[in-house]
Amino acid sequence: MKKSALFVSLAVFAVCGLWARSVNVVSDFKAKGDGKTVCTNEIQAAIDECAKTGGGEVFVPAGVYKTATLMLRDNVTLYLDRDAIISGVAGKENYKQALVFGDKVKDVAIKGMGEINGNGALFNEGDNAGGRPIGILFKDSKNIRVEGITLKNPAFWSFKMQRCDSIIVNRMKIYAHSNWNNDGFDIDSKNVVISDCIINTDDDAICFKSESRNFIVENVAITNCVVSSNCNFIKFGTASAGGFKNIAISNCVLKKAAEDNIRKWKTSKWISGRYGRVGDYPLGLAGIALEAVDGGYMEQVAISNLVMSNVFVPIFIRVGHRNKDAQKSYIKDVIISDIVANSETVVTSSITSIPDHGLSNIVLRNCIFNVFGSGTEKMATTPVPEVENKYPECLMFNFALPSFGLYLRHANNITLDNVQIRVKDVPDYRHAVVADDVSMLRVINCIFEKPAGKLKTFNAATCKDPYFFNNLEVEQTAVLKEKAEVAQAQAAKGQAKDAKN
Repeated sequence: MKKSALFVSLAVFAVCGLWARSVNVVSDFKAKGDGKTVCTNEIQAAIDECAKTGGGEVFVPAGVYKTATLMLRDNVTLYLDRDAIISGVAGKENYKQALVFGDKVKDVAIKGMGEINGNGALFNEGDNAGGRPIGILFKDSKNIRVEGITLKNPAFWSFKMQRCDSIIVNRMKIYAHSNWNNDGFDIDSKNVVISDCIINTDDDAICFKSESRNFIVENVAITNCVVSSNCNFIKFGTASAGGFKNIAISNCVLKKAAEDNIRKWKTSKWISGRYGRVGDYPLGLAGIALEAVDGGYMEQVAISNLVMSNVFVPIFIRVGHRNKDAQKSYIKDVIISDIVANSETVVTSSITSIPDHGLSNIVLRNCIFNVFGSGTEKMATTPVPEVENKYPECLMFNFALPSFGLYLRHANNITLDNVQIRVKDVPDYRHAVVADDVSMLRVINCIFEKPAGKLKTFNAATCKDPYFFNNLEVEQTAVLKEKAEVAQAQAAKGQAKDAKN
């Protein structure tokens, strides 16, 4: 066959294949985008009819379409045109778990430049209130693609992936500040790729969950995202019954959220002129939170090339025991590298386990941590509780941590390589780093600022044979010295005034 004839044949075949897939426009099924008429049945009819004919596209033109739960079907793409909005109706009784729901489906997509809006403020019943619909939920499904759309104001979590296989999310925007528990992505699936997304949430922005001992969250790549949160920015757990394995996160910007309507950090005990940033709100908790506390495990995790600001702490890693049975959690084989972070409270980054649980093979490399400071010598001598079964959060130790840069406990084979820790706001009198019961500790090529008082920079008194090489200890910066001198002068002036009176 000649090349020209072959080309024509392939072109005809492609066109015929295109026309074979139906395109159902929801307005042809009597759906009205007037923002008033509830058109759940009409849009669902368009989806069902598309699936019956072998699959294709359900097209939602510009307009506001009020709906309850929409059930996705095999081989169907829901396409939202520019200025098309799927808008959730009031009443939990109108929903089956989510506004847009794919249950045991395959080869499904949600695409376009339109919006899915959960109208979450209509369901505000407080923290952890049950029965609220998720924005988008895929459950026990396969071969899912979500591209381009905006997801706003869910009543509960924004986008949950539960026991799914093969999901690609690209160029999506999530904005979730209308209710409690407004997570961004909740990932309890395998073979997942998320890229080029903008996530702005009140609760955890990117959250890995492992809710079942029988399903492992694995083979996940996340890259090129802008992430904002009033809680944790990137979090593994708290649900950690099964495990997390083979996960890579890279090239992300972590910054403050657009709103703080729920947590109100500004009025929290954690934020004041003494212990945290004033006038630069909101704040998130941990930039990176890795938690295994329910009998599950975490291994083979690489996190790299992140910049973060407006966080309580850059890093929080925790192995605990909340589960009722004897199964022990562990975390191992984690590399966190090329991080630049600015934290805004007295709370300290920590890598901790509890006795007889596993926390090993952790590397921090090429990291710059600019910390708020303001810790006292009393904090440096306050015992740190084990709190074995407490909810894992960077605030779980209160103000008790004895170091301003990093606190390590009950761990094995920990490496700090080219880590710089600097105090940027208020002088800190605690140790820069404390390592308690850590074996095979290596600290190389690091720069730590010294405590403002007389304490040691690095306290590893309870560690066996720690290895230190080519590290540098420097004074806290000149601007901090200047602040300290001003404070001392003001104190002396006040004392003199009191003595005169």
